[in-house]
Amino acid sequence: MSPLWPRELRVGVFPDRVTLLPARRRLSWNGLSRVVDEPHGVSCDGATEESPWHAALQALEVALPEFSGHRTAATVILSNHFMRYTLLPWSDKLSSAEEELAFARHCFTRIYGPHAESWALRLSPESGTAPRLASAVDVELIDGLRGVFGAAGIPLKSIQPHLMAAYNSFRGGLGRHDAWLAVLEQGNLCLALLRRARTALDRRDAHTALSLAKQHAARFPRGTLRQERMATQILALCGLQRTEEARVLARELERVAPRSPHLMQIRASCVTEEGSDEVR
Repeated sequence: MSPLWPRELRVGVFPDRVTLLPARRRLSWNGLSRVVDEPHGVSCDGATEESPWHAALQALEVALPEFSGHRTAATVILSNHFMRYTLLPWSDKLSSAEEELAFARHCFTRIYGPHAESWALRLSPESGTAPRLASAVDVELIDGLRGVFGAAGIPLKSIQPHLMAAYNSFRGGLGRHDAWLAVLEQGNLCLALLRRARTALDRRDAHTALSLAKQHAARFPRGTLRQERMATQILALCGLQRTEEARVLARELERVAPRSPHLMQIRASCVTEEGSDEVR
């Protein structure tokens, strides 16, 4: 192995196990290639822990010293069991990164309660007026990971949610096609169909946006992204000047998710009569 390139260590942290996948780069006549060494796994049981990541962190602390001392840089993939996600509606009232982060924390707090005040948050890159995916994780887990890797003398290059890592692995093959991304830890999670519907809204193509949102409703009537889908339907109906239908669906959204962060954007649409802050 050339000393020019550090070893790579990919670490998966799950409630019941920790996986360590070491790799190195090798220069040959065919160019630079990546060679994956023997994977290493450690079982643990975090099911009875108040914080389900404690056992995994302890197992990682025991396993890491074996991989130190080789100019190793690590990337950690965090189980979706430790993560929380929400889609943040676009708002022209947010003018800085600090305001966007404060809005994200407000949304998480409304959904998950006061525990979200101490979570570490990350937002996906901005893309026009489309919603942004926000992720949250216990800040104690992040601090614990940094402490364990620091004690082992291994630089921690990146900490990624499993969802992000899975998407990055497949995004090159998705192109512009509709796709369903399933991360089989917590069930199926679709992002692409809703994203395309919001893109249609950005193009002022309300017919396409409404059609795509209805497809999602038919497949996943009570799925994880139900609130985001309903918000898309409401805005599409407003775009089609079907105000009464939009108001009916808006009242349903308020009923099933009275703390939804999407209500702020909905109340600024056609469903609210001028001079009022309430859905009619």
